[in-house]
Amino acid sequence: MVKYNSRTWTSDEDLILTEIALNAKTKRWNAISKKLCLRLKFSHKTGKQCRERWVNYLNPKLHHEPWTSAEEDKLIELFKVIGKKWTKISTYFNNRSANSVKNHFYALIRKNIRRYNKYSGARKKITEKVNDALNYPDFYKLLVAPSLPKKKFEAIDSKTQKWSNMLEQRHIFDIEDNNEVCQKIDEALFFTEMQKTGLCMFYLFLPN
Repeated sequence: MVKYNSRTWTSDEDLILTEIALNAKTKRWNAISKKLCLRLKFSHKTGKQCRERWVNYLNPKLHHEPWTSAEEDKLIELFKVIGKKWTKISTYFNNRSANSVKNHFYALIRKNIRRYNKYSGARKKITEKVNDALNYPDFYKLLVAPSLPKKKFEAIDSKTQKWSNMLEQRHIFDIEDNNEVCQKIDEALFFTEMQKTGLCMFYLFLPN
């Protein structure tokens, strides 16, 4: 006998739930759950599970496109003001679910932690969980930052242009005890932020 996990959703459950929810005049989730269980005998989803599945994944109005840099900037600023109130933060975005907002925020933080650990040199690496790391004031400013662009950084001011020109000429960096060769300008800018916070010693050797 095949056992079904009540926490996971099958494609059949998604299909039937979408059909029931779209045709329902009012979203009475307990009633919708009963209809789902009648249609699919193996399904044992509760009204709460049906609502969360619809709100976070199945609602056709949800926006599933990749996050833009402008959205990431807004997400970070809203987090600094509102905190971990993901449902409230999601109202500031165009059809982004609270779950999507929360997941993307933590993805940004984990990305910054990986970068810090890679280039932190002899300093202690961040091994704490994300929420614990955010409780350290020294790490907070560095980690709570938008994801830097994957594409080559386009300078927008004279200072950034200077960095861009230097990096294009020579990519040699000495980070404390580690010698790293950096070929991505976005990572170089991340190092600069680390230097500002005093978390990493960063030296740039310019050509003669």
